[in-house]
Formats: sequence, C-alpha cells, structure tokens
Amino acid sequence: MVRPRTVLIVLGLAYCAVCIALFLSQDSIVFHPSESDKRITVPFEEYEILLDDAKGISSRGYIVNRNATGPVVVFFTGNLGEARGYVRQFHVYGAAAVLTNYRGFGKSDGQPSEKVILEDAKLLVDWTKSEFPDRPLVLMGNSLGCGVAILTSDPSVEGLILASPFRSLVHAGNETPSRILPLRFLLRHKFDVRSQLNSLPRKILVLYSEHDYVIPPKETRKVLEQLPQAEVVIAEGPHEELLWRFDTREAIKHWLAAQFPD
Repeated sequence: MVRPRTVLIVLGLAYCAVCIALFLSQDSIVFHPSESDKRITVPFEEYEILLDDAKGISSRGYIVNRNATGPVVVFFTGNLGEARGYVRQFHVYGAAAVLTNYRGFGKSDGQPSEKVILEDAKLLVDWTKSEFPDRPLVLMGNSLGCGVAILTSDPSVEGLILASPFRSLVHAGNETPSRILPLRFLLRHKFDVRSQLNSLPRKILVLYSEHDYVIPPKETRKVLEQLPQAEVVIAEGPHEELLWRFDTREAIKHWLAAQFPD
C-alpha cells in the first residue's frame, strides 16, 4: 500500500519538474519562429532594417499598399507563423501597411525575446515614420502582437487596432488551466501592458472572440475596462480565425476609413 506521504512527495516532485521544464523551455513555448511558403497573388514589396550592425542582425518584412493615401499601419504578429501570411489581408484593408517579422521569424535574423522584440519595434516605428512622413500612424497587434503594439505606442501614434489583447501573459495564462503554475515567477517574457493602458491614443479598435481559448475573453474584457474610448467588435470562432473572418476584416477596413478619411 502506497503511503499518502509518498504520494504527496511524488506529486510535489512532479510539480517542481513541470515548473523547471517551463522555465527552461519557455522560449520555444512562447515563440514559434517559422517561414511561410504561402503563395501571394497580390502586390507587395520586401524591406530590410539593420538592427544590430556589430552582429549583422537585420529585420525583414513586407510593405503592402505603399502608395495608398491615409494612415500607415505597422502590424505585429502573434507568436507563431510569419507576417507573409497576412499580406493578402492587408491588401484588402486598403491602407499602407508595414508587416514585421520578429527576430528568428520569416527571414529576420537572430533569436526572439521580449526585450529585443520591443527594442526592434521602436526602431521599426522610427523607420516607418521616415519612410512614410506626415502620415497618421496606426499600430496593430494580433494576440502576442497586442502586447508589442501597446508597449511600443507613444504620443506620435494616432490609433491602435488590437485583436485579442491581454494585460500580460501571466494574466492570460491564469485564465487557463496553466493557473496551477506560479506563472508570475516562471515567465521571463511577460509583455505586461498594464502601466500603458491609461496613456493610449483616443482612436482604438478592439476585436475579440467569445470562443477564444488562447486569450480568454474574460482577459480581454479586463483590458477594455481601462479603454473606455475603444470601439469593440465581438466575433465568433476560435482564436486563430479572428483576423480571417469576413466580419472582422470588414470592421477593420471600415474603421480605418472612418477614423482616417482621405
């Protein structure tokens, strides 16, 4: 007969092992770099920005609708895939857009982390301002990219589009079965946006799904409590389909046209 004390010891050791595994492997859990071989049938161009001259690290992404009038949108993807897969979507939106790949994603060099992603995002925003001078600047994020967009926003940013935003990855994780783990202490890449929520621009569009099991809707609603100025679109379907739905695509297109008329 197995003694209760032995069971507790085994369970405790297993719990500690899971925590250690998460801490050590979280880079590969949080970030899923990849390249896309998706065929693109709409016009686009590639860009390259030197991020670290000493190490020869460059960011490489895509520009869509360069000659469109109105705002320019800088887009930050989620934690998997790459920006190439969004080119067709942004072509439909009609606005000029810069789609970035984090380090290690797509053709970008290096390895991703919260620190370098946020540093690179600020460089990208500065580059975009020089590339598209005197144009309204809108930052857009999907999932993880919401954290990047919010933390990169500054007074020069005139609008935000946030698809499945969260307060931090710790808060998002605590709305899932992962809450049994001490995420606050284990996660190095937290993307905690709480301190920025009260200083965001007036023009904000938030999209989320009531059936999102990656960023639970309860978490997004917590963000919305601090964004009374936001227009909100609630969609159906799972997390990974949010930006691919006809209704959300049209909502983004119409919001851009309404908020930034030519």
